[in-house]
Amino acid sequence: MAHALNASLWTTTLTLAVAQAAGQSRDFLSTVAADDLSAGSATTIPGVDWEPVLLGRAHGMVINDACETAMLGFATQSDEEGAVPAVWARTPAGDLTLVAAAGEPAFGLARFGEDFSRLAVQPDGTVTFSVSLVYDHLSTPHPFAHFRFADGVLTPIAMNGQPLDTGDDVLLSLLHEPAWEVAGNEMGSAFFTGLDSTHLAAGNRAILTQTGDAPPELLVREGDTPVMEIPGTSYFVLGGVSPVDGMSRHLAMNSYGETVFSAVIHDALTDTFGAGIWIDRRLTGLERIARSGDTVADGVTFEHFDPRVTLNFAGIAGFIASLEGPGVDAFNNEGAWVVYSDGVLRELVRKGDEAPGALPGSVFHRFDELSLADNCATVVKGVATLGEGFEAQHGFWSICRYGGVTPIAMTGGPAFDMEEGVTITGFVGHAFGDRGHVAFVATVDGIGVEHGVNDLGLWQTDDFGRPVLVARTGFGLEYTNGVTEPTPVVTSLTLDSVSRGDDGLPSAVNRLGDTVFTVGFADGTGNTLVATPPEVNHADVNRDGLVTAADFSAWILAFNTKGPGCDQNGDGACAPDDFSAWILNFNAGVDA
Repeated sequence: MAHALNASLWTTTLTLAVAQAAGQSRDFLSTVAADDLSAGSATTIPGVDWEPVLLGRAHGMVINDACETAMLGFATQSDEEGAVPAVWARTPAGDLTLVAAAGEPAFGLARFGEDFSRLAVQPDGTVTFSVSLVYDHLSTPHPFAHFRFADGVLTPIAMNGQPLDTGDDVLLSLLHEPAWEVAGNEMGSAFFTGLDSTHLAAGNRAILTQTGDAPPELLVREGDTPVMEIPGTSYFVLGGVSPVDGMSRHLAMNSYGETVFSAVIHDALTDTFGAGIWIDRRLTGLERIARSGDTVADGVTFEHFDPRVTLNFAGIAGFIASLEGPGVDAFNNEGAWVVYSDGVLRELVRKGDEAPGALPGSVFHRFDELSLADNCATVVKGVATLGEGFEAQHGFWSICRYGGVTPIAMTGGPAFDMEEGVTITGFVGHAFGDRGHVAFVATVDGIGVEHGVNDLGLWQTDDFGRPVLVARTGFGLEYTNGVTEPTPVVTSLTLDSVSRGDDGLPSAVNRLGDTVFTVGFADGTGNTLVATPPEVNHADVNRDGLVTAADFSAWILAFNTKGPGCDQNGDGACAPDDFSAWILNFNAGVDA
């Protein structure tokens, strides 16, 4: 079994539960066992000393642009052996703070339960999370609450049974995790909830928004008449695709507090159902982005919508939808779109379009997920196929703001920075950053690969959009600061995220491209790590660490295949003027 890490990995900075902040110089931190992660403050609960346990086995890891991290891990009292679920926060300086632990007082007569979820760390370092509650003296159905931790103070944002100021004695009835979802940032939060009142039908649900520490306010609820709909039409299911597809909810809130959501609507006059996407612009109120029956082009209309909408800081919304109408068939009836803040609709990519990077002649067959970056570039997770009888290829593609589609990684394609001939066989986890970065965990196969030993890798894309290998099972983690003693062999890799842009949802990748993840080692220990991508030398297209004439041939190949490395001037497009930009980058690289 190999114990030395591929030399190409040495370009990635790995730090223990702390990231290298932008513009700062920091020595690499050697990895330590989980038992040794007791440095920093862990005494926020008065009268109780808590110690971190198995933070290396944390899940739900998130990171903000200042490289402040939060994680769902475990804690134990110093005089006890049993560990309980807990939320931890850590500063870039390494100060570790216990935010909440199961069994500890939450507020009033409530104690924290064991079901922590919906963890996020905001740009200002505020940590938000959802958690079950325990009442010793009474039984409350679905006792959940959403909390904010800022400046050392823990405050409940919303909780089961909380009254809502609607004038009809409505109480919040937070749905059981994971059926309700929270999007939040420095502006506030938006979340789905149930409503409980003698004046309302059972199961009535709503979307609430909340700013700072102010009480939540009703944005929209089922039964309301949507904007731009005829009287008699109402929201039937908030966040759903269709009555048949159930109630898969999703909403997003960007950095300006704009909230976008999808919904199923019901026309009582014709007893027909439709779907649509709406956005609350804050200053101008609710407006409809798109709905079933809206014309796309030449009589073609939208049919259904994926509820997992996304949003960037400029108020541009992205979504995946199916189509119907003249010329639409099973080979071209799906696509990805963006809607600009002025209402202009633009198609990004369509089922049946050429899928760059896949087998020659392959076309897009399905779109699974969409992430919208700050600069309007888009990352699509989807499936390409050559046709019936051929194995489909799953992968990630980047779409620049001018429409060019560039492959990032896909099954059947090369396992970047691994031995020649090793290919990616499947994706088991991924995360998107707000500036178009992608991190993913994938299985591999090929010469030298042993299943269950060294067949799993973690990659993150650099600022060039190229995947860089961060860690791999079967190998230790080594560092570039002269430390030659490897860590124990990596046996597991975990990456968690639900974010799809500046949507207020937690992400394991920040705007700098830093990625937080967990590794498990063969000796039973584990660590939560942050990987900082290497600085990009655009001229080094073949990524051999040198700027030589061989990079010209590599650029020609990238140009012909629209692959990573083509865009040399950073305008988001692969075009002939990138050749002149490569010459400038080459001369700068040689001079350096």
